[in-house]
Amino acid sequence: MDTRQANSIQVFINGKPRQVPPGSLLEMLRVLGIEPASVVMEVNEEIAPRAVWSERPVAAGDRIEILKFVGGG
Repeated sequence: MDTRQANSIQVFINGKPRQVPPGSLLEMLRVLGIEPASVVMEVNEEIAPRAVWSERPVAAGDRIEILKFVGGG
């Protein structure tokens, strides 16, 4: 068995299944290479306030929507 998979959980990010290591929402963003300052998140159809990202654990089966800010005019 792949050690990475043994130490990961399945979540759904923007509708697609992904394996991520256990940890907080903030840690998940860092693992995914996403700059936290440039996104907002919804977890299980509820807005996840930025203030709780470092404390809120990611659970198996969570449905996470990550929306990136895009500049333009």
